[in-house]
Amino acid sequence: MKGIMRVRGNWGIGALVLLVAVVTVLFVTGRLQFHWRPENRASADAHSHDGEKGKEGEEEESRVSGDKAIFDTESLKASALKSAPAEKGSVGVLLQVTGEVQVPDDRVAHITPRVNGVVREVHKARGEPVAVGGSLAVIESTDLGEAKAAYVAALTDLRIAEANVAAWQRHQQAKAAAGESGGAGSWVELDQAVGEEASARTDHMLAGRSLERLRELHERGLRSRTELLAAEADEQRAAARVESSRRRLAVLGALAQAEMNRARQRRDAALSKLRAFSVDRAELAALESNPGDVTSRSVIRSPIAGTVAERHLTVGETVESTAKIFAVADLSEVWVKAALFDKDLAAVRTGMRATITVQGLPEATFQGQVKQLAPQVDEKTRTLPVRIVVKNRPLSGTGEGYALRPGMFATVDLETARRAGAVVVPTSAIQTVAGQSVVFVETLLSEGAAFQRRPVVLGARDSKVVEIVEGLQAGERVVIANAYLLKSEFERSKISHGHAH
Repeated sequence: MKGIMRVRGNWGIGALVLLVAVVTVLFVTGRLQFHWRPENRASADAHSHDGEKGKEGEEEESRVSGDKAIFDTESLKASALKSAPAEKGSVGVLLQVTGEVQVPDDRVAHITPRVNGVVREVHKARGEPVAVGGSLAVIESTDLGEAKAAYVAALTDLRIAEANVAAWQRHQQAKAAAGESGGAGSWVELDQAVGEEASARTDHMLAGRSLERLRELHERGLRSRTELLAAEADEQRAAARVESSRRRLAVLGALAQAEMNRARQRRDAALSKLRAFSVDRAELAALESNPGDVTSRSVIRSPIAGTVAERHLTVGETVESTAKIFAVADLSEVWVKAALFDKDLAAVRTGMRATITVQGLPEATFQGQVKQLAPQVDEKTRTLPVRIVVKNRPLSGTGEGYALRPGMFATVDLETARRAGAVVVPTSAIQTVAGQSVVFVETLLSEGAAFQRRPVVLGARDSKVVEIVEGLQAGERVVIANAYLLKSEFERSKISHGHAH
């Protein structure tokens, strides 16, 4: 029985192997095919869409034939390709060096509070823009409060002294206009002196009249010698009193003038101290118009327009008058500090034009000028430092300040000479394909244009044009705008051919 079961098991395995072999043969010879339905409508649409893409790909690939890409009139118009003839012209001979963006020494302001105090408010953070006179922080200082109070006191004294002098001057003017009877002013002591002088003059006039009558009566024998002498004595005392009152008025005038001068000196000293504390004209005007509003708060303002480069304070912190709490940098113009090797020194001079690029903005270029060559070579690097002045510009469309920022690494192209009579094309015409520089030469067709991929050997290059040493003649038209589209066409064609193989 066991033998029979073993024979039947072997027969089953052999039959299964024979069936698999027959199905395989039929499928390979094409006599057996499998058919199935798409799982759903979406799957069918996806297959249809892939088929359409394949057709479009075949149409796009058909533009490339060998080393040429052919565009019909409609495709050429849609691509916005622009061409221009290669020209005979001049090109700058460049020396390329590396450098670092820095802030010029005369375009950075280091700000100190000028007063000891406690930080109550901070208005600007590092990297934020600030206008001229813009508020950076507020510091509360008892020293400042005392200085303001001293200024208000000195100013009040000066105003009183000026009023006294004005009253004296009005009295003198009135006295000159009205003879001996001058008018009184608003100064109390002066009013008293004027009254005393008027009374003394009256007494002197009455004593004089009395003396005249006594003399007449004495001559008639009606008054004694003793009475006459007494009348003369009264007249002399009245005259002396008049003279004394006049001298007092003169002294009061001199005292008023002297006191005004001293008050003015005290005011000037208090004002100098406030200015040393960076109190501006607006604050002084407010203090003078409202002397009762004396505060101990100092507003720290920026002396220049720029960007906050450093900030060294926080709210509640105590700061000294000499502490550097802010640095504001004007980045509208920057330096690029580069280094020259010995062999390049003779080719570089001040005033030379320079083109600058930075790693973070590879498509942007900046124009500058050599401003300064260092007087001696750096002992460590054995290079000569050179400073290049560059006009900075804002980042287009970002609203985030200037493009060139301190600390950026830069590449500097110095134009040491110009080569005339060279075949030149715009820098935008040069593309790199498989590690080789190429241009695309245009040939107009009856309907559209053909663009030949032409390897070229490059020579000198400046910020605008590139010299073509070999591979192109003057007058041949090359693509100068959107040439990268042609590069993409050739690369796509290469990939398609690779898949076909």
